[in-house]
Amino acid sequence: MKFIPNTPENVIRSDGKIGRRDLLVRAASLSVGVAASRALLNLSARAADGIAGPALTAGAARVMRVTLRPPDLSDDSLIALKQIGVDDVEVYTFDVPGYAESGQLDDAQLRPIQQRIEGHGMRIGTIILDQRALANLLLGKPDGERDLDKMSRTIECMGRASIPVLMYSLLVSRAILNTLGKPLPGMHRDPLGRGGAVLSNFDAARARTVTEEPAGRISAEEMWSRIERFARRCVPVADQAKVHLALHPDDPPVSPYWGVTQVLNSLDSFKRFLDFAPSPYNGLLFCQGTIQEAGIDLVEYVRTFGPAGKIAHAEFRGVRGNARRYEETFMDDGDVNLAPVVQALHETGYTGLLEVAHVPHLKRDPGERIVDAWSVGFLKGLIAAAAR
Repeated sequence: MKFIPNTPENVIRSDGKIGRRDLLVRAASLSVGVAASRALLNLSARAADGIAGPALTAGAARVMRVTLRPPDLSDDSLIALKQIGVDDVEVYTFDVPGYAESGQLDDAQLRPIQQRIEGHGMRIGTIILDQRALANLLLGKPDGERDLDKMSRTIECMGRASIPVLMYSLLVSRAILNTLGKPLPGMHRDPLGRGGAVLSNFDAARARTVTEEPAGRISAEEMWSRIERFARRCVPVADQAKVHLALHPDDPPVSPYWGVTQVLNSLDSFKRFLDFAPSPYNGLLFCQGTIQEAGIDLVEYVRTFGPAGKIAHAEFRGVRGNARRYEETFMDDGDVNLAPVVQALHETGYTGLLEVAHVPHLKRDPGERIVDAWSVGFLKGLIAAAAR
């Protein structure tokens, strides 16, 4: 992987598009005055579309925006998101009343959530699929077809509600975690960050000490069979509903993991997946942290899938290390300077969401509101610099 260190000399681009002073001033001003910068960014998009007042519509989405999932959908949490400059909210399927019982989204239950968010001047930009939803398919159980039926109903419901993106994964490890309650091998949270911030981290050697295989051994051939079954069944539904599917890569990007041969961890594997069901609505989740951990050059990834519109969603965090051992830290404290990555997204025409993900845990920060605000400001600074 071509690491770009976070040093001052590497913030300066040789083509002069982003100067060090420009980036630092913008990032600082956005971190301190996020709301003011948000207004400037959204004003131009609204003016171009003739949109007046606080209403948000799909037509206003002309630039990259920052998103995250609130700890809950209470008024306090939604107000906090709006105050730090978030216009697009991520909603987990289990946040929707009735989903836990039915396993699929329902129009009558989703609409009140949508109205509450819109009442705070925001919109639902992404639905995050409960990772139990495809557990039978991923674990090779008889009810796999029922999983796909329910997934299809959820996609259709989103289409009727004009919610543009569904984030999901085909990770057997998460199916095990969420159905059996077993912790992910090798994953820990420890005070490894600056000032003792608690960071999520992974150690492959530690993971190998877990010898049980709750789902049995799954070969690459069998894993691809289950993945293809999903794509051929659900992508046509998404195509009809006009909902973009955003597939999460293997996390952690190691193989085998928990007895499973993980196959979605390379540029070629993502291309193979997309070829199963060609459609403008069959896309990828650019999980920058996981892609970086896998040793894939981030800018190469963007330039491979961005021009074809295959990046349906993007997720950002700081990462130190590689697939064998890594820590998820602040976005300015990782091994890679993220400014050229956001610049590449801009240059390839991406106008979707940048998600704040896997943030460090700070002392005296209930609900992670401080670190969320810091992270939103950081990403908004990179977006503004890239668009300059």
